[in-house]
Amino acid sequence: MEMRITLGNATEFKLVGVHASIDLRSRRGLWQQLSHLLCGNLPCVIVGDLNAILSNEEKLGGLDKEDWELEDFWEFVSSNGLIDLGFKGYPFTWNNRRQGPANVRERLDRALANTAWLERFPFGRLDHLHRPGSDHSPILLNCCVSWPKCNPRFIFDKRWSAHEDCGHIVVRCWGMHIRGSKWYQILKRLKKCRQNLISWRARNASLNFKIKVNTIKDKLQKDLVVESFNVDLFRDLELQLADAYREAEGF
Repeated sequence: MEMRITLGNATEFKLVGVHASIDLRSRRGLWQQLSHLLCGNLPCVIVGDLNAILSNEEKLGGLDKEDWELEDFWEFVSSNGLIDLGFKGYPFTWNNRRQGPANVRERLDRALANTAWLERFPFGRLDHLHRPGSDHSPILLNCCVSWPKCNPRFIFDKRWSAHEDCGHIVVRCWGMHIRGSKWYQILKRLKKCRQNLISWRARNASLNFKIKVNTIKDKLQKDLVVESFNVDLFRDLELQLADAYREAEGF
């Protein structure tokens, strides 16, 4: 998939999304097609599942790949002057999800850019995100473009209504004595109520969706890092994460 993207500052670049075949011969044809797309001076970045590694350092478990298995991809990258953007996060983006010695992990997903793209986006990077129920990790290309920041929107979670403390906060804030017009009094009470509910949520981890999700993600990450991959534990944590997302969507 090829796209031409123009950002707010009129910077135009070419983004090529890739999902390469597991077949070596098919990938050779893909490298030729991509080399043709890279012709010209337009900044270009290739992102996706390239189904290839540059060295056995990008692989954990299983047999090492032979040099001839790595050669085609190496030649494609070097002949086109492409630079790997690196990554932030867990190094292996693919996991065959098998138990014990049969477990294999590889860095199959990446971003490759030409020098023109890196000159425009010198702080560009790739984030490896958590894989929700997939053998591949999602990847996120960050061009490090500055966008206007806005204050997060406050949303009342209906699950809070089941907590007695929530009711006390609302009653206390709504009973405050405030001078001014009726409309001004309502606005001030709403603001105070919002501030107190946010503080209350921050003190109670079980009420904070982000804390709950991040805690499960941290456990998943720890299970990924250990060499003795535990399939049952990993799947159980994925179910917990899916339940946490569904719970959040239900409010």
